Amino acid sequence: MKRTVIEGNHVTTYDKSLGIIHTYEIVDRVPRGYFIWNIGNHAPDGFVPLCEWLEPGMTVNPDTLKAIAHEHAAEITGMASASATTPLKAIDFLARYRSGKEDDRWAYERVMAGYDYLMELPWER
Repeated sequence: MKRTVIEGNHVTTYDKSLGIIHTYEIVDRVPRGYFIWNIGNHAPDGFVPLCEWLEPGMTVNPDTLKAIAHEHAAEITGMASASATTPLKAIDFLARYRSGKEDDRWAYERVMAGYDYLMELPWER
């Protein structure tokens, strides 16, 4: 069972059997170069997990994890399972899959569920 603990400007997720899963610095803006991390159920409750690549497309940098609080964090994080991890990627995804083919329907619905909330996040440029 996962639990989320906030201490100062950090939020940590713990798992009863695994111990500490990840510690994130709490931020009020999505830093330049960061994207929503597709970490699923390991995301801290009430926070959108943010990360940057160590190597593009390969490995997430575990030492620079960030998180931003949002009431609809689960919907925003759910978009990442469809690779909609930034506003531009979400817009591109919706444009490509607007037809709603049955194979893509679940992903399209996940992105639509979080799209407006994603756009509320303050992104550094």
